[in-house]
Amino acid sequence: MNTIYKHFLVLVSMAFLPQIGFGQINAGELMFVGFNADGDDGFAVVALAEIPASSTIYFTDKEWNGMPIGSGGAFNSGEAVMTWNTGGSAIAAGTVITFDQTNGTTTVTVGSVSGGGINLAASNEVLYAFVGFNNASPTTFLSAIGNTGFGANGTLDNTGLAAGVTAISISGSEDVMVYDGSTICNTTVADCAGQIAAGSWDTQDGTGDQSNDLSAPNFPVDVPASFSGSALPVDLLYFSVVKSREGALLSWATATEENNHYFNIERSIDAKNWSSMARIEGAGTSYETLEYSFLDERPSSGTSYYRLKQTDYDGAYFYSDIESVHYKPSRELSLFPNPVTDALWIRGEGLTVVQLQLFNSLGQLQRVKVLQGEYEEFQLDVSHLPSGLYFLKAVGVSDWPASPIVVR
Repeated sequence: MNTIYKHFLVLVSMAFLPQIGFGQINAGELMFVGFNADGDDGFAVVALAEIPASSTIYFTDKEWNGMPIGSGGAFNSGEAVMTWNTGGSAIAAGTVITFDQTNGTTTVTVGSVSGGGINLAASNEVLYAFVGFNNASPTTFLSAIGNTGFGANGTLDNTGLAAGVTAISISGSEDVMVYDGSTICNTTVADCAGQIAAGSWDTQDGTGDQSNDLSAPNFPVDVPASFSGSALPVDLLYFSVVKSREGALLSWATATEENNHYFNIERSIDAKNWSSMARIEGAGTSYETLEYSFLDERPSSGTSYYRLKQTDYDGAYFYSDIESVHYKPSRELSLFPNPVTDALWIRGEGLTVVQLQLFNSLGQLQRVKVLQGEYEEFQLDVSHLPSGLYFLKAVGVSDWPASPIVVR
């Protein structure tokens, strides 16, 4: 454990970690947390599960005509459908995405948008999020928000959504609406979606532009920054492996940890068969960014592959991406530890015949050892030698002078 280093760094960000193996995004896994029909219209959503890289999600305030999904149901005409391309990286659970100026040149905090703009009305408005099309009908509705409930100009019929569960119903023809309830999700994603849908919302209605006045809520400044909680996984910010003088240095960091028991560091020479090198204890539950590192002092000759296996207290686990480093065979030797008490490790790669000669400080030969064949590392027993300064010379290794060794 003396080669394991663990450092802590507090950051303001509360981003989440990716969930490994995520498939299709489902209803309630993307929830609205902000709505603005004043000034530069806009809205905000939170991902309650990881959104895969290069996903496409649609938003519209067209009126849903109530026909069954997949059997000819379609949106009424007269409003636009906005297409959100999430970008080349997965969006971590807990991330809040803000769409602003949707009635003009739309800006979005993650990914990009295309298609028509969305002009949000100050009353009788319903905004839907969905994925996919079956003819003109959405494949899966994710969530909806209505600023005058779900009345004549908007319905949840045949969408699979339910008010207070996966859809937010606000009465009063509110112009600006921002979720201001708890942003901690400690049970399930479904419970968190319901917490948002039926939770506390700060609203404002009246004349003029209330999205940026002296009274809360304002948009987008009052939208929650992010969500966290045990319903959401360990957030691995990065995992990297780099070559150093001492060996292969593994580094990784987590933005948040929920019930994180430990990390196993695994190594392979073919990226198929893996062996565990070390176990690094996790922080349990943490909302601070934590940095970890581990030094592999003896990486294999050629390519070494590494991965992390993160395991929760309940036994659930996921694997990180695989990283690798390559070491060319060396015609040099390295010695460790030095000073040494019992066994001196001698490392060399790609050598065929080597004679090791050990001299004391008076130049007297103490021991000779001959190695034949290729090798990576071996031990030399020095436990019988008196304490003092010695010199190790390798015959057959070019440009490798005698090296001092301290025996104690």
